[in-house]
Amino acid sequence: MSTSISQSIPNSPVVKSYSLSLDLTEQLAKSVDTSFIPVAQYPELVIDWKALAKKINNTNSFLESYWLEAWLTELADTNTLAVKMVDQHNGELVGLGFLGSSICKRRKFFTVKQYTLNSSTAENRNMVIEYNQLLCAPERFIELHQQFIVAVFQHLLKAGEELHLPFSVIKNINCLSGKNSQLPTTTVELEQSLTAWQVVKQGKEPFLSSAYLSANRRHQIRRAIRLYEQLFQNPLQVVQPVSVGEALQFFDKLGELHTRYWQSKGLPGSFANPIWVAFHRRLIESGFSNGRVQLLKFCAGSGVVGYLYNHVHGDWVGNIQSGFDYSIDDKRLKPGFVCHTMAIQLNFDSGRRYYDMLAGDGEQKSSLANAQRELHSWVIQRSSVGRRIENSLLKLIRGVREYV
Repeated sequence: MSTSISQSIPNSPVVKSYSLSLDLTEQLAKSVDTSFIPVAQYPELVIDWKALAKKINNTNSFLESYWLEAWLTELADTNTLAVKMVDQHNGELVGLGFLGSSICKRRKFFTVKQYTLNSSTAENRNMVIEYNQLLCAPERFIELHQQFIVAVFQHLLKAGEELHLPFSVIKNINCLSGKNSQLPTTTVELEQSLTAWQVVKQGKEPFLSSAYLSANRRHQIRRAIRLYEQLFQNPLQVVQPVSVGEALQFFDKLGELHTRYWQSKGLPGSFANPIWVAFHRRLIESGFSNGRVQLLKFCAGSGVVGYLYNHVHGDWVGNIQSGFDYSIDDKRLKPGFVCHTMAIQLNFDSGRRYYDMLAGDGEQKSSLANAQRELHSWVIQRSSVGRRIENSLLKLIRGVREYV
């Protein structure tokens, strides 16, 4: 098998980036047994997940067992499959993951069955993790992921069905197939690429004194802090909950501000999905007491600027959701910039090194960050007549649009 590996090690404990080149025309040198097990028939899944995460010294918050447990409780259904990979030579467990599956309508006319790694594309359950990958040791990433992909094609996918790898750390996949292949014709499509924005601690200076921040941005944030303190007649501070109950109250208040903002834009916001809310409440209930979950309230006296909901793993903290008060009609206040700036400083003062604002667009993320990571969503499909018709129609439509 022809395998090309290109990886860069970023300034983050969370992820490396990988390129996979799979020559499926040659016999895959199989070194692991890959099983797909309905989660209801795998009662040891959480125990095995915890043991493997500890063994490989997992640094990815989204692959911690408390996240898996919340998923199994709130999101998994009878179609959810555990991915179990065992080394053939010594019988040791070397890889784990799970696959959500759903029937999705695409472009209004086409339906397709999708298997999605560590996520689901089902209606109202369309929640994905970032830095997505199998739970496995970094040194076996290439080997295990290529065998995982082949096993999915051999044992799960029927003609026209798809494997989705959303927000993956895989930056390139090149699958070759031909008449001598053990697999059918394969289509690989890069569906989406997004930038995850990080602030990496540099030196001992306060974050707001960072040289990479523009002088204008530093001025705007300092002015906003002064204006809030004048408006509320109290110093601006960060409040952290002292109990799970208080953390959930912060989460609910965050949701109110989040929903108010997005409804003003004509959109429902994340909290309109009760399954999303239940999932994250479960994460807070299980992760708060051991420091995995961080809820922050930014206020001056009785005046509230906003809330942040973060996850913590070692010296990394990632912002999952936010809610800011935009009700005061003064563009100088900039509640989002103020809250993130204070959260960054709080976490750096607590010994953490990475503040990850995760994927997405926005001036707050891009202007505060000093590092970025590309995440890629891949669709790998077993070719079919229906897909070929769909692709032909798309080419025709695009050609007509270009001509017009």
